[in-house]
Amino acid sequence: MDKFVNDLNMLSISGIGANRVIIGDKGMGKTSLMNICAVRAKERGLKTIYVERVPNRAKEFMEVLLKKTLDILVGDNPSIRQTYGRIGGTTQTTEDLYQMWVNAMGQIKARPVIVFFDETSALPDMHYVESYFNNYIFDHLKDIVFVMGCTTVTYHKIDARMGGFIDRFPQVVNLPHFSEEDSVECLKKKILIERTMKKAGDALQPFTKEAVEHLVELSDGVPRYLLEIAFNTLNVGASQGVKEINADIVDQAAFVAKKSMLHNIWNSLSISQRKVLTKIAEIGGETKLANLSGSLERAKSTVSPWLSHLVECGLVEQIGTSKREISYKLTVDPMDVRKLSQ
Repeated sequence: MDKFVNDLNMLSISGIGANRVIIGDKGMGKTSLMNICAVRAKERGLKTIYVERVPNRAKEFMEVLLKKTLDILVGDNPSIRQTYGRIGGTTQTTEDLYQMWVNAMGQIKARPVIVFFDETSALPDMHYVESYFNNYIFDHLKDIVFVMGCTTVTYHKIDARMGGFIDRFPQVVNLPHFSEEDSVECLKKKILIERTMKKAGDALQPFTKEAVEHLVELSDGVPRYLLEIAFNTLNVGASQGVKEINADIVDQAAFVAKKSMLHNIWNSLSISQRKVLTKIAEIGGETKLANLSGSLERAKSTVSPWLSHLVECGLVEQIGTSKREISYKLTVDPMDVRKLSQ
């Protein structure tokens, strides 16, 4: 991890050989790592462009990139926006926008420029984006480094559907699940040192040994879940006025964290994605894509991207590997989904 962050100082690294993809399931720290890299790059005087969520259309994707690039250029030349006029609309084709972005990127003086793509689940289902990047960007922009964050599912889709695109990202960083030792160290640093400011004695107080073991077990090696449950545990313990946090309090906090996580993800879903999730909750147990598309009266090709997004969000689990065998089931309580849908 440290070697990767140091490498992203990018003082002398540029070109396609420096492009990289960060692979990790939800909550594994992809966004945190890219944010750290962006901060390190800015400390070195480099410009960064960060796309928080890749849109689902190639034209909209380029509109986002162009607007963020113009935000950088305006600092040096306030009149730059007049050069490009209004971005988007029916008068500009997708090709126009890609060419405009290449021209705008060429005006950024501090090189290399680091471009981050986060939340990339829409990328493998986007039409023509591979050819646009290959024809207009990869072979024309110099001293640009692309850093892309993908879940494992998204990476495999991009690899299968966009070979010419993913080949431009030769550097691959996999974020593994935390070991038990990693989880304990994370608790010491993030929870007890930063939150309670303990500087001496047992760094794991006020957690009992059993509470720590239960925390690690519930998090399943996912750092985001580990910290969410741990913070909730401290809050529950404080509200109850206890001096020692045991496994029962961890269970109470985990229940609250799970409810909060589901609620937050639900609010981020589109109406169509919510309908798919609700339908799975209504069906109960495992179901196949054909059953879902039939129940929703929508084509399988339409439902599939919505379903994939739910898998990446951690709300739905994909079971099986071959197309005929693949089925899906909820990883959360169906009753909670039904309540949210009402």
